[in-house]
Amino acid sequence: MRNIDLSPYSRMYSGPASPLSSFNRPKSVTKTQDFPPYNIEVLSAGKYRISLAIPGFNRSWIAVETQDNILRVKGERPVPNKCEVSRHFSHREIMDTNFHREFKLDAQMTVTGASMAAGILHIDIEENLPDEKKTQRISVSQRDSVRSTNAK
Repeated sequence: MRNIDLSPYSRMYSGPASPLSSFNRPKSVTKTQDFPPYNIEVLSAGKYRISLAIPGFNRSWIAVETQDNILRVKGERPVPNKCEVSRHFSHREIMDTNFHREFKLDAQMTVTGASMAAGILHIDIEENLPDEKKTQRISVSQRDSVRSTNAK
């Protein structure tokens, strides 16, 4: 099996010119630095969705807020009862810990909504560029005749 170097292609999807560069790597303040896992999906031009896998969490335990271009997602479970505290596992991978994730957004980005289904929290984000920063298409007209540069 051959190793394929995909690094030249990665520049097409990352870097300062990429629309995804506005999302900084989130800071995590949990015991497990990789919880919850997340995806950033490009829905269309200027529209994105962050999806976080949070199995076992109830909607009422989740807080999504923005302030100063920072998107904060917190999950706090209620205090467990005695039955839950006394549980013992022989193998455990499903995290049931509280979490806190932060994403840095560009100033033009706004969170348009959040929804949760089947243990996945979806946060929709839209980029609202001012008209002067949007790509403008310039039409090219056709001239009927070419001017002579040698005038007599």
